[in-house]
Amino acid sequence: MLKRLFSQGPQASYPVPYPPQNIYFDINRYQNEINELKRMNSEMLKRIARIENYLGLRKDNENIY
Repeated sequence: MLKRLFSQGPQASYPVPYPPQNIYFDINRYQNEINELKRMNSEMLKRIARIENYLGLRKDNENIY
């Protein structure tokens, strides 16, 4: 395992402090990004459903998403 940690070159030849100081910031940032992507996906699915209803490709009660 140590060989994998140090096989990235001379810049990675020292152990990384555990846990990294900014891990909580990174996790929070990723959680916010995931939530934003979920919101965007939900909005896109609503638009697709409206377009399908408008074109008559499915009825209002066929909620498959």
